[in-house]
Amino acid sequence: MPIPYVPYIDGTLRHVHRHNNGALAKGVSLRRIMAAAVVVAAAAMAVGFVIDAKNFAGNLLAEIAGVLIGVVLAVLIVDRAVERDRARRWNLVSEQTLSTLRFVILRAGMDVYLSLPAPRPPDADPYTRGQFGEEGGLTNSLGELAGVVRATPELDNEEELVDKLKSHLEVIRSGVLPQLLAVGTHELIARLSAVEAAFQDLDHTVWLELRFGGLNEFHTELAKVLNTLSGVSAQLDAMDPTQ
Repeated sequence: MPIPYVPYIDGTLRHVHRHNNGALAKGVSLRRIMAAAVVVAAAAMAVGFVIDAKNFAGNLLAEIAGVLIGVVLAVLIVDRAVERDRARRWNLVSEQTLSTLRFVILRAGMDVYLSLPAPRPPDADPYTRGQFGEEGGLTNSLGELAGVVRATPELDNEEELVDKLKSHLEVIRSGVLPQLLAVGTHELIARLSAVEAAFQDLDHTVWLELRFGGLNEFHTELAKVLNTLSGVSAQLDAMDPTQ
């Protein structure tokens, strides 16, 4: 059955019913029903106050208090149930998700580290410090690497390096971030968002330098990406009970 227009639900109902029964259609309106319900409720309250104002007011307040308490309890129960379900689902995937994220960060750092001219400073080596170093070694090495990148006049294959970082970020976008958005922590999601923003700035800088040249901002933007990766690593350290 065709419907002439759909600006409101009650408008649609009127047109549909008018096609079959015009008299019935004129009486069907959700807004009129709601308005009538409010009027009836107000009239009932007015009559109650007129008949016995004192007792009616006491009963009304008791009813309102009961409804409010019921609503609060329902919200608390639902909130607790949702939190327990989120925690249960996060426990099922957290170990693998966090391990994948840490590995992606390590590989991204290593790609930047290997683009440095030899000899490379060992304190900025993400793999050695992250796998065999002290507690928080990956986090510290990424921060050290950011400082080295800022001071390095030239890196090998800058465009290729950006493509490698983009592939690592794609793993985070497609494999890690969906899990975190469903059941993860807000702080970790916020830090990954900072990585994404820093990389977009880096990618835009490369685009500008290819077309106009002479900007010399690549090292600064790459260092910002490394600092945001260090922030993610620090959050992972805080979440890992073995750290």
